[in-house]
Amino acid sequence: MGAVTQGEERFDRWWNTAGDWVEAPNVRRGGESGVQRLQLPDGTLAYVKRQVGHLYRSLRHPLGRPTALRERDALIAFRDLGIQVPELLFCDAQHAQGGWRALLVSAALEGYQDLDHWYAEGGGKALSEAEHERFLATLGQVLARMHRHRWQHGCLSYSEIASIG
Repeated sequence: MGAVTQGEERFDRWWNTAGDWVEAPNVRRGGESGVQRLQLPDGTLAYVKRQVGHLYRSLRHPLGRPTALRERDALIAFRDLGIQVPELLFCDAQHAQGGWRALLVSAALEGYQDLDHWYAEGGGKALSEAEHERFLATLGQVLARMHRHRWQHGCLSYSEIASIG
């Protein structure tokens, strides 16, 4: 058996961390995926997505590829488009024991709230009509930027209007 690489050690270190489940493991896509929140020693609040055998298939990856890697690619692409995304702290996948294990670790986005909850809690009413229109226009510009580059969104969050885009 060969020597353990630094990347494998880092993967195992992240894999063996424990936090509070914010998305309990669910079984889909032929595997399991869940998300834990944990406080890092430096005070950073992080989210660790753990996946076992959780794959997507495409013409490019007919045998399957961990969805965490596709999510990493999307985060990098969005960042490159100037769209604010969580800081990517670690992402890797390993094929071991006959299956895939994958991790995606990101720093928490402070001050953001799911758009549906923001509206349900009266967030839209806290803005003047002009501020709300600017917010919606900025949101539309961000979505248009994503769509022009053939990306879609799964969820939207509200933050201070000035930081969007």
